[in-house]
Amino acid sequence: MNTLATVLRWELMLVLIVLAAIVAYRMITQQINVTGLLMDKTGGRIISPGRVQMLMASIGMAAYYLMLVFESKDKGRLPELPNEYLAAFGASHSIFLLGKLYGRFAVPLGLASRRVGKRAKPKEREKNK
Repeated sequence: MNTLATVLRWELMLVLIVLAAIVAYRMITQQINVTGLLMDKTGGRIISPGRVQMLMASIGMAAYYLMLVFESKDKGRLPELPNEYLAAFGASHSIFLLGKLYGRFAVPLGLASRRVGKRAKPKEREKNK
């Protein structure tokens, strides 16, 4: 029975690696559209720091949990994630959402820079027409 579990573990790892390679290949060849994934839609920056931070936190947390699964001694169930990591993950997403809220309400409340305000005004004029 131990041999079967070892074979299944290696088979699962192989399937996950092949799946990741297929997704990476399709992203590189632009069969999966990732254009604008990290772009800032509301502010004056090209790349959104909040989106980059949330993406890195999500990838890091997924990699850590996958490592916990493969190193787990109890083969009958999934390992528990420490509460500190869940709190950090929640804080990461909260920072992203607060940035989105700020970007959404910064122009109407007059908190945005002049450059961002000028870019937003033509959009508001189109809505009024």
